[in-house]
Amino acid sequence: MYQKLSGAAAPSAAGKAIDELVEEMADRYGDLPMAVKTLVMVTRLRRLAMSRGLGEAIVMGNKLRIVGPPLPDSLQVRIQRLYPKATYMAPARVLLVPLPPEYTDQALITWVEGIIEALYLEPKTAD
Repeated sequence: MYQKLSGAAAPSAAGKAIDELVEEMADRYGDLPMAVKTLVMVTRLRRLAMSRGLGEAIVMGNKLRIVGPPLPDSLQVRIQRLYPKATYMAPARVLLVPLPPEYTDQALITWVEGIIEALYLEPKTAD
């Protein structure tokens, strides 16, 4: 199942690959335990990060470190408005955001998704 989840996280995987795998696991094993639900959330987060061009999104100490595509000035201003204590190092394309003071695994995953959604836009596709 781990390999299937990893494959479902790839940007080249079908859009509903994760949902189909969750359905398969529920059919096979019944209600999924919280640890598996958290793993599925991480898989969705990995897919989102890869689809937005992020090379890294990890927790280092008390900060989230994101390495991704360059952020335009308008999004750098948004960073300071949304996350006043965050630091963006443009030459290295590194964003450091202090973690919330208290969090659960699921809350942290949701928080990171929110940062990615707010700052790293979906790449434009050729029509």
